[in-house]
Amino acid sequence: MTRWREKSAMNERLKEIEILKQLTILYAEDDYTARQTLASILEDYFGNVMVAKDGLEAWEIFQANHIDIVLTDIVMPRFDGIKLMRQIRYNVKKDIPIVLISALTETHYFLEAIKLGCNGYLLKPIKIDELTDTLHNAVLPFAQNKIIEMQNQLLLALNTLFGGKKVEIVQYLFTHCDNEQIFYGTHDEIAEHLNTRRQTVAQCFKDLTQKGLLQKIRNKAYKLGHIEDFTHTTILESNYDEEQI
Repeated sequence: MTRWREKSAMNERLKEIEILKQLTILYAEDDYTARQTLASILEDYFGNVMVAKDGLEAWEIFQANHIDIVLTDIVMPRFDGIKLMRQIRYNVKKDIPIVLISALTETHYFLEAIKLGCNGYLLKPIKIDELTDTLHNAVLPFAQNKIIEMQNQLLLALNTLFGGKKVEIVQYLFTHCDNEQIFYGTHDEIAEHLNTRRQTVAQCFKDLTQKGLLQKIRNKAYKLGHIEDFTHTTILESNYDEEQI
């Protein structure tokens, strides 16, 4: 039982890392060495890392790009971290996760950070475990909402294209694949679980394969495209079908 729990915890951690890999983080730090060191670490966890040397540059980057989470030092020239946070909260996105970095002697900033809705606080020197845990805890609720929204878009588009059991089949594949988006199983197992015909499952697999959204990698193992690919492809086809009507 202990080994099963450890494996389950590891799988959850891998899923958490996969969520971060889909996000863009904006990191602001005026100290060159600290900035280079931490940026290289962030690149191991996030899909895209954008770096700024102070708060003003960070604000300019934020306005020009899609940013999912902000990690910023507090004491910086031109724009400090608190001012950057205030600009984001009041002028652009009130709900984007923001994590602040501070030295122990700068704790007087805590109250202002709390008032502005800071999603996490890291003290220097930063430990890697504390960094990843804090960023993950800050971004997870937002990432989960993003995934749920994309899943809803996908199911709506699939329902327009296919309808009925095929939507349930795709939903089943997503909820039963592993961290690498691989589904292990047979047509018969899915048909039995969803109380449908094996031919319906086989036709759905064929349709998904033809659209490049599913790939058979070996017997009873199928690689799924990312949910973004499913959503993009099905919505495009749904819009195309509507134009033809």
